[in-house]
Amino acid sequence: MWRNHLKSSLRHFWHNKFFSLINLMGLSIGLAAALLIILYVLDELSFEKHHEQADQIVRIEIEANFEGSTMKLAKAPNRTAPFLKEQLPEVKEAVRVFPHNFGESASITVGNQNFVETKLFWADSNLFKVFTLPLQQGDSNTALARSNTVILSAKAAARYFGQQNPVGQVLKIDNRYDMEVTGVFEDVPSNTQLDFEMIGAFPTIPLGQPRRLSWGNSSFLTFLLLHQGVDQSSLEAKISEAAVAHIPEDRRWFDFKVKPLLDVHLYSKGVEDDTSVYGNISQIWVLSALAAILLLIACINYMNLATAKSEQRSKAVAINKTLGATGRQMASQFFIETGLLVWIGLSLSLLLIFLVLPYFNEITAKDLRFAYLFRPGLLFSLLGGWGLITLIAGAYPAVFLSSFTPNHILRGKSREGRSVISLRKGLVVFQFAVSVVLMICTMILYQQLNFIGDKQLGFNPEQVVAVRVMGIRPASNILSLETELQQLSTVVSTSLTQTYPGHGASGRSITKPNDPEGRGADLSTCRAYPGVIDVLDLNLIAGRTLKVLEEEDTLTQIILNESAIEYLGWTPEEAIGRRVEADLGPTTVVGVVEDFHFASLHQEIGLYGFHNRKSEWLQYLLLRLRTTDLREAMQQIENVFDKVAPSTALEYVFLDESLDKLYKSEERLAGVVFIFAGLAIFIACLGLFALAAFATERRIKEIGIRKVLGASVANIVNLLSKDFLKLVLIAIFIASPIAWWVMQNWLADFAYRINIQWWVFAVSAGLAIFITLLTVSAQSIKAALMNPIKSLRTD
Repeated sequence: MWRNHLKSSLRHFWHNKFFSLINLMGLSIGLAAALLIILYVLDELSFEKHHEQADQIVRIEIEANFEGSTMKLAKAPNRTAPFLKEQLPEVKEAVRVFPHNFGESASITVGNQNFVETKLFWADSNLFKVFTLPLQQGDSNTALARSNTVILSAKAAARYFGQQNPVGQVLKIDNRYDMEVTGVFEDVPSNTQLDFEMIGAFPTIPLGQPRRLSWGNSSFLTFLLLHQGVDQSSLEAKISEAAVAHIPEDRRWFDFKVKPLLDVHLYSKGVEDDTSVYGNISQIWVLSALAAILLLIACINYMNLATAKSEQRSKAVAINKTLGATGRQMASQFFIETGLLVWIGLSLSLLLIFLVLPYFNEITAKDLRFAYLFRPGLLFSLLGGWGLITLIAGAYPAVFLSSFTPNHILRGKSREGRSVISLRKGLVVFQFAVSVVLMICTMILYQQLNFIGDKQLGFNPEQVVAVRVMGIRPASNILSLETELQQLSTVVSTSLTQTYPGHGASGRSITKPNDPEGRGADLSTCRAYPGVIDVLDLNLIAGRTLKVLEEEDTLTQIILNESAIEYLGWTPEEAIGRRVEADLGPTTVVGVVEDFHFASLHQEIGLYGFHNRKSEWLQYLLLRLRTTDLREAMQQIENVFDKVAPSTALEYVFLDESLDKLYKSEERLAGVVFIFAGLAIFIACLGLFALAAFATERRIKEIGIRKVLGASVANIVNLLSKDFLKLVLIAIFIASPIAWWVMQNWLADFAYRINIQWWVFAVSAGLAIFITLLTVSAQSIKAALMNPIKSLRTD
């Protein structure tokens, strides 16, 4: 019986090549798109699962309140780990991981070669007891036990030492630390937030030494390995009790929060961390829904076409039933037919994935492999998915077609009643409603990204380059470098700074005058040289720029933005010369600048200040260029750098490119939604095209008669198109409020955002109508141009 069903299915495909091809295209494209999204989602959900004790590891975060606003930080003070290990019996191990120099890259010197390392971390020696980090060489018990020791990933070891054995070799970090290589660890997988390439012993740096323990500098990733069976939900309360009992009240400016390691990647929305890029669980839900919708649209195509062709197959069903076939046997026939088509579609979808996966990786910044599809778990899911799609796509056609009554069919009575036609129309409405929602969402996504790109930031990042100077030794060479670069005709202005807009800042608090007991407000600060106003093209609305602090100077100077002055209750003119409390010692305001966006547009402009206190390293030399040939200008800068700092690798970034990276997540989402919106529309149009062809085929004699009676081509096209156009109009009315609600929620994440305009809906509706008319008219015009005599002779 199964063999007969299979032969019958193949025979049906062959005799209905056009409709079979439409179904096959829709299914293969829908399956390929859905599988790509599933690969992406599974990768996002797999973060940190390679750690053997992942379910026992938590990250300690802190939450602070300033003047009613809440700030969440991914890192904690360096005293936190030893304190919690000592106070809580639930804690088996506590480890600190510090991104080099607060997340900056490092200058690495090996022999006479210079490198830049962007993934250097400093960590406690018990790192291996918490995280799974297999060593290829070295002993995990001693690898980081001494100061001035470092371990390398296999990839980093090859980059720095080639074919040599790196263990026992010495490399220099920032021309400051001579480090002995004591081990080589396996390359960490891509699905981790802890993407180590080089790990140094924490006590090597000043902030890792016991004498520098404090509750004031929240810059250290802190992880706890808990004993088996510890209730993580109650741990937060126990930590709070220990903090109240042992931390002085004047140092308890925050509350501890606990986050399971497996939640870190997808559930860190709103947590400030300038050294990590997190995922977003909301995007996972959106993409998962998109995958399901694409498959559903493809299944709807099959269901629509199967039921549309029902009258042509009804006689065959009636004859088979007359000869003794049961309803169950006929249903099996249609399920086998569906399963065979889905299997072929699945095979073609794998070929499509193989071809497009490199481009998908480029869009999503992933490293997904085709071989991942054949892992046992996913392979089993593919087989299960094949069965599920067969069931969904084939259920209604199988039940509907197998229920035909031979007596009715052989007497020429149609089985296609109003309920079947209504269902088919409803499915078409659903397909196009989804397509219109995706069109509207895509347009608004790109509008917001364009708004971000065009928004006035309050400073000018164009042709400003940040050259990293942290590794230059002796420090006097940094000033020599600045002096020599100032002589270049392409360099307009320069300034040494701690950081730059969009790249983080130091966190302090500023207190209102006459309010010494207040906790103050969060103040972001950047140590800078006098040229910072010119190089960033800031608008100085009162006062003057900073001076270089001399040894005999005891008073720190600060330039505040308008928001800080407004918080303090002064006008810009009143602020000049006033003293402020900003955790910088005795400090006076020397200037006020217009507000500018020093962070992403997800956040409102906060309080900001440039100061000249020698409390932070001057890590960057900012250069404002004026040239039409940036490549030539950068070559000149490289020549000067190599001359002044031959033992340091040149590392630089353009500020506008750095700012663009703040919105990479949104750009990737927009790119993915745009592509899959196009696919959804294409699949829906395939089904519409086939239904139009079928509708035209059914009304061929009517068209012939109308033409004989004088109907024009336009009349015939209008006749065949209006029914489909009505369905699309209904879809537009359903889709518009849904799309508005979805995008309002997405835009709520931005402090600075567009207003959704009515024309977006009008344009999307116009596109949907145009696509519908184009799709349907192709068949309508063909039928309208047919010779009516030939139409009337059609059996």
